[in-house]
Amino acid sequence: MEQFEKLLKSVPEDEYRILQILSLFWEQINSADFYKLLRALEVRSPANKYYSGADLSAFRHKYVTKGLLENTREYWGQGFQLATDELKEYFTREALKEDWAENAIRDIQLQFPTPQTRVLWNEPEKTRTRLLRDYRFALYLRDQRRLIELREAFLRLDLLTSAMSVAVKCFSKPFQS
Repeated sequence: MEQFEKLLKSVPEDEYRILQILSLFWEQINSADFYKLLRALEVRSPANKYYSGADLSAFRHKYVTKGLLENTREYWGQGFQLATDELKEYFTREALKEDWAENAIRDIQLQFPTPQTRVLWNEPEKTRTRLLRDYRFALYLRDQRRLIELREAFLRLDLLTSAMSVAVKCFSKPFQS
């Protein structure tokens, strides 16, 4: 954590919130969906304007260079995400202290839904990732009903091991050696 402490303290408040939102989103995101996500959550700049594509590109470049974000390539294409699982958990826990976080989670699930009945034939990895994202939300929000629903999907899709890995990260202390 030492390597990030100084950096985290220097992040402007509006950019810190965007990093928190990316931690809630959890999976890789591409530029178009990043723009869509911030618009859906009505995130605005300190000048009270929506961020432009150029603003978001500069943000991405800045934090990839600083090591908080990384460019990634998943089965469904190229994008970026927070650089480590520890950063994801740290920013998520910080976000959950904020009044806006639970609404943001609901909006993420509405704008970037998880198929409820089946794995999308053309994007099976994204479907699995979204199920794990929803499991993570249910853990953090202590939604027992949703945890039970997701357990059935995990059994059907052979995702129990992955779910346990997510749970361990949710209950561990980020950046602890």
